[in-house]
Amino acid sequence: MSVVLSILAAALVATGPARVVPEPGQQPEFPRGQLVDPVQSTSFPQQRYVVYVPGSYDPSRPAPILYLMDPRGRARVPAELFRPVAERFGYILISSYNTISDTNMEPNLRALQAMWSDAHDWFRVDDRRVYLAGFSGTARTACLLARHLSGTFTGVIGAAAGFHPDYPPTKDFRFAYFGTAGDVDYNHYEMQRLEEQLAAVGLRHRVEGFAGPHSWMPSELATEAVEWMELQAMRAGLRPADAALVDAWWQRDEGRAEEDVEAGRPLEASWRYGAMVRDYDGLRDTAAAARRAGELGGTPEARRELQTRRRAYENYQIWVTSAMQMISESFRPGSTQASISEAELASELEVARLRRVAAGPDPAAGLEAQRRLNAIEVQLGFYLPRDALATAEYLRAEHYLSVAIRMDDQSPVSWYLMAVTQARLREPAASLKALGRAVDVGYRDAAAVEAEKAFDALRTRPEFVALLGRMRSAG
Repeated sequence: MSVVLSILAAALVATGPARVVPEPGQQPEFPRGQLVDPVQSTSFPQQRYVVYVPGSYDPSRPAPILYLMDPRGRARVPAELFRPVAERFGYILISSYNTISDTNMEPNLRALQAMWSDAHDWFRVDDRRVYLAGFSGTARTACLLARHLSGTFTGVIGAAAGFHPDYPPTKDFRFAYFGTAGDVDYNHYEMQRLEEQLAAVGLRHRVEGFAGPHSWMPSELATEAVEWMELQAMRAGLRPADAALVDAWWQRDEGRAEEDVEAGRPLEASWRYGAMVRDYDGLRDTAAAARRAGELGGTPEARRELQTRRRAYENYQIWVTSAMQMISESFRPGSTQASISEAELASELEVARLRRVAAGPDPAAGLEAQRRLNAIEVQLGFYLPRDALATAEYLRAEHYLSVAIRMDDQSPVSWYLMAVTQARLREPAASLKALGRAVDVGYRDAAAVEAEKAFDALRTRPEFVALLGRMRSAG
């Protein structure tokens, strides 16, 4: 990790050979209360962002800032998500078009360095209130940065992924953490276990779930994440305490805890009351919440619920390991043909049964089945074919993608990778058909298609030109 740490140490330095020092008057104009898109960096011209300056921004007063890192560089997605709450609490937003996950960290470090440099050139930033938000791989990067650059970031909002595996949370971490995960996210159990780890080390935190897959959190939860950071800022004296807001948030948390009790979820209720004790300490009396947390957490029902969760996590891990072994043996790296057909692999993975359970009458079993389907689909439809393409094993990539598409023929990414694979296999008709299907189900990354060398032989074909036009016009 020495090279990574060296890059981390330099990531937020506003000087260096790559940086361009802006000339006087070169600062962009930012209308208040509007997403400005795209904005070119004046410090690192290859970097682009979406920028939001709240209507209340006053250059004479420092403002909090939230840097946003989407794992596919979709800068507008998190900018739109956090815009309403940024306006409400006066946050500047800068969201990068250059962040990415599932590769080395250098692109994200460069993107953050540029955002940091430009923010301090363009705005009066409150350096006591600097926040990072990421999704999936960029959530892990955010935690890693906040850990290594101790004291630089006040808080991290992590969607659908926890801490970097090499750096689990410890009591020495100095940032607040708000994490989220969907109930059918393949990282669902990871985030549940993270809640236990964070509580054990005493790190300021909140972990909330929602109904959905591996994704950014819904807008109401994005709002709550920033509200929670505001609450922590009040506790730390970084902003004036607002008794009305504190009381409203307390009542909301207490109401949810009692809803958990009524629904027969004493463990959830205990954890929520425990979170209230941590979150509101110093702002109001938390003794009753502490008693309630202890009473509920000590019930036999809560202990059984915790054991059930831990067993479910262990069973999930065992199943995923077994499924990945089946997938690996179906087409071994370096082989020129599959050992079993796509249909046989889907059968061994029990895809049909999992689908039936996911759509069945048992809610808990349905969620678990969908998590398992999502876990293998992301491997077959993205990670494994991407790795096979990188080593020019195109038949292996085709094998994985064929199974993924059997599982979900609405995945834009799987169809796009199939188009790339067929182009590499010199099957132009099949490639164009797959690319057309990708566009039909929502693929919109025209820049990726333009940059993909596998499509060079197709660029003059009318069908290809038409598909590229559809992507550009759709945005």
